[in-house]
Parts: sequence; structure tokens; C-alpha cells
Amino acid sequence: GTILELCQVVRDLDAALIHWTRTIGAGPFFVFEVPVLPGQQYRGQPTQVSLRVAFGFSGRLLIELLQQTNGTPSVFTEML
Repeated sequence: GTILELCQVVRDLDAALIHWTRTIGAGPFFVFEVPVLPGQQYRGQPTQVSLRVAFGFSGRLLIELLQQTNGTPSVFTEML
């Protein structure tokens, strides 16, 4: 098969958007604010993660850029 989607966890979504659009030539990107949703867990403990997420294409490849907007422990902060 082929790779359909790439997700990159970033510290600064705005800087990542500039890089992906100006340097790589991907996009346009659509940005969404994701508030804290109920029922989240991380390593078996309750957590409250909020995010900014951007979706755009480079050819047929879907690019997802994800920035956690709070300091709650999560898989996203662990990735950084």
C-alpha cells in the first residue's frame, strides 16, 4: 500500500503551518480547536487534553499537525 496520512505533533502549530505551506508547498490547511472532551484517560488515569489540529494535503498525502494547548500529561506531550 501507500502512506495516506502523516501526523506530526508540534510545539508551535503556527510555525509548523508556515513551514509546511511555504517550505514544503503543502496545503491549504484547515485549523480546528478541540476542547477538553469528557472521558479522556492517559496511562490509566483521567486527563483533560485540549488541542489545536490542522489538516491539509500534499498531493494525495493527508498531513495532520497537532499541538496540545494545555500542560496536562498525555501521549502528545510524551511524543515531544
